Order: sequence, then structure tokens, then C-alpha cells
Amino acid sequence: MIYMLMVFLAGCSFGLVSTVVKLAYGSGLQPDAVIFAQFFLGWAILVALSLFVPRHKIDLKTGLKLIMVGITNSLAGILFFLSLKTLPASIAIVIMFQFTWIGVIIEAIADRKWPGKEKIISLPFLIMGILLAGGVFGSEIKLDIMGVIYACLTALTFAFFIFFSGCVAPNHPPINRSVWIISGALLFTFVLYPPKFLITGGIEGGLLGYGLVLGLLGPVIPTLFLAKGVPQIGPGMATILASSELPVAVIASSIMLGEYVSPLQWCGVLLILLGICLPQLSQLKNQTGKTT
Repeated sequence: MIYMLMVFLAGCSFGLVSTVVKLAYGSGLQPDAVIFAQFFLGWAILVALSLFVPRHKIDLKTGLKLIMVGITNSLAGILFFLSLKTLPASIAIVIMFQFTWIGVIIEAIADRKWPGKEKIISLPFLIMGILLAGGVFGSEIKLDIMGVIYACLTALTFAFFIFFSGCVAPNHPPINRSVWIISGALLFTFVLYPPKFLITGGIEGGLLGYGLVLGLLGPVIPTLFLAKGVPQIGPGMATILASSELPVAVIASSIMLGEYVSPLQWCGVLLILLGICLPQLSQLKNQTGKTT
């Protein structure tokens, strides 16, 4: 149960990122500076934490694999930012959250095994909840084809990130794996978004504070918790539990940004939470049946 909770909290942490990013943009910070600060400070926090745990050697081949996992993490974030340039936020989130069923399919293909009954039951609740919470119904939708492509690629890359988080070097300590993963994310981000602001205008006001918060909510907490939890519960279940990101994003935007959330969106939040709880209730029922 503790591993499921960790993956659930990883999704919750991701859910707070969009609200903090909006606050950062509202204060005048530019996207390239925010993205780089997030990954750089997240990497610095993980490296500092690794100094307080026993060292565990990771060979270069394994390290390179973990760096590739980090690239999928960074790529998912960057693609999502690109989709938000031309799509309404609600639509971009709805498309991105298709990672739930994509992750279940990826696990089924990799394991050559049909998804468990509890996962199949939860998917309709998750998909309908995502559509409702995203505000799709009752609004006029104008879609930009490139925005849709970016959002679809976000869903695909995030699903692969969760999958690889569970199958690449699962026996190594989470903190050591996470340092390599975020190093890969930082390197990829550096190539696409070099810190030009350090040369042109120095560090913008508030960037350090927002960067630290985003570093914790994005690279640090989710990466550590996914590195620990996904190998124990499997990528398919992890993608379901990580759906907690959307309810948290909706609630945070309502409380911290004062954005209006319709009754249909709240119904969507409840459906997502129900879809997350169903597999856990099924497992508890099975465990209770075995002990009696």
C-alpha cells in the first residue's frame, strides 16, 4: 500500500506544477528561464540528498539507460508547454491525460499479458472523468493541429517515462537512480533551452524561489517516488494512480488562482478519484478473501 501511496503522491506533486508555473509567468518570468531553473535546481537538490545516503555504484551502461529515462521526462514537460501555446489548457490536459490507458497498453504489450480486471474497470471512469474535469463538455472547442500533435506526444512520452521508471535498474536505490534520471533531463533541457538569461539579463526576480518550488514538485518528489513505487506495483497500475495529477491541478487552480471550476468539472474530479480507488478496493477485497 505504501508504494501505491507514493505513486499517488507523485501524481499530486505533478498536479501542482501547472499552477505554480502560471504564478511564475504572472510575475513576469519567461518560459525558458522557468523550465531551466526547474530542472537545474531539482537536479541540485537530488545531488545534495544523495550525499547523505550510502553510495551505490551504477555502471556507465545502466547510467546511460537512466539518462534516457530522464530525457523522456524532460521531453514530456517541454512538449506539454508547446501544446499550451496553441491549445486551451483544458484540452491540452485532456489529451495529455490519455497517458492513463496508453500506459496500461504499453505494460500489456511489454508483458505480453492482458491487463488485469481491476485496471480495465477503472479506465472508463478515468477517461470520462478526464473529459469532464478538463471542461470539454459545454464549451466551444477550437483545435490547432500542431497543438494536438504536441499534446498527443506528451501523453506518449509521459507514459513511457512511467514505464521506464519501473523497469530500468529497479534494484538500485531510488535516490541514485533519480540523480541519473534528472541529469538526463537537465542535459536535454540545457540543449533545447540554454540559460541565455544568465548572459542577457541575469537572474530574474523571483526565479530562484519559483525554481526551487518547481524543482521539488517536478523533478525531485515525483522522480523519487516513481523510482521507488513503480517497480513494486507495475507501470499499468502506476499510470492509473498518477491520474491524481488532474484533480490536484483543478483544485489548486481553483484555490490558488481563483479559476472557476464548473459542477461538471467537479464531477470529473470525483470520477477520476473513483477510478483510482477501484483497483485498490479490488486488491483489498482479494487480500481479505485470501486471509479468510
